[in-house]
Amino acid sequence: MEYSECDYYKGYPDGIGYCSLIKSNCLVEAVDDKCQELEEQDG
Repeated sequence: MEYSECDYYKGYPDGIGYCSLIKSNCLVEAVDDKCQELEEQDG
């Protein structure tokens, strides 16, 4: 499982924007995990 694109978009400060962007560049599975983690961190 390599998500180089996801790692790049990690730089975006906006959690919602991050999830939106990776949806177009990463697998759905990656979106679920990454977005979920951001939501928990941001509160």
